[in-house]
Amino acid sequence: KRHPGLWTPPDYNVQEGPGVEYKERGLGDITSVERQDARSFIVCSGKDEMRIQFYREDIVRVWLAWEGNFSNDASADLVVGTARASLQASYVDAGNHFVFNAGGDLALHA
Repeated sequence: KRHPGLWTPPDYNVQEGPGVEYKERGLGDITSVERQDARSFIVCSGKDEMRIQFYREDIVRVWLAWEGNFSNDASADLVVGTARASLQASYVDAGNHFVFNAGGDLALHA
């Protein structure tokens, strides 16, 4: 284990049991980008969606929702604190991808 002192949260993506079949999927081309509020966006790829939420200039949370069904099961395990109220995130269309950032050195390319 790389960091033996850190607790590893459960993997909420693992579905085990009889009759559960794993099907690998990937996102396709981005079909739309919508601003949710000053620091978050919804990126659509057909029916599938990705939520990009900046907490600070250097912290971003990315959620993936197959067919647009977001769940927040892991929030208590993953997110500590709230997003900075004064934070203003933005994005630009870079031609063949989009670039999301909140004013710091961190940028998410999708």
